[in-house]
Amino acid sequence: MGLATVIENEAHFQSEMVNAGTKCPPCQRIAPFFEQLPAKFPRAVFLKIDVDRCAETASSQGVSAMPTFLFYRNRTRIDRLQGADTATLESKVRQYYGNDDAGDEDNSVAGHMDLCTFIVKNECECLNETDNHPLAHALTNGGGYLASDCDEQLIINISFNQLVKLHSLKIKAPGDKGPKFVK
Repeated sequence: MGLATVIENEAHFQSEMVNAGTKCPPCQRIAPFFEQLPAKFPRAVFLKIDVDRCAETASSQGVSAMPTFLFYRNRTRIDRLQGADTATLESKVRQYYGNDDAGDEDNSVAGHMDLCTFIVKNECECLNETDNHPLAHALTNGGGYLASDCDEQLIINISFNQLVKLHSLKIKAPGDKGPKFVK
């Protein structure tokens, strides 16, 4: 049987209350790693919620185990992760928010976002692509490109992992090498 803690004053009481709410060992284990993420991914916003103090918020978000990480994009929840797995957490943050080297966001339409993180690359297809320059080259920031194998036409099907509303397409190519017409 444990000993009762004698509270000396209000500050001591508040300190014990905070400590009582944060004694989740997995949470304490991942906390230093979580604190480093904002510096690594400056385009993402990281929030910590004390589920003891914000029980209503935790309940409305479906938090039943700790730690739970919720991923949002434009106020829409896109994923969730439970557990203190640092590798999976960093992988998901990188998947949804990328590194800051993308830098193209300032050219986007206000209120809209880049949908590249929602593309399911292995379900996308392109008719008439060459073997040396497939669609996969067009879906990455690498130096590759997409080319037709027989004529000037390419028919591209892009799959997303959730419903999206497409506003516009951005095609990067040198002026003399890019598509002449897009239908």
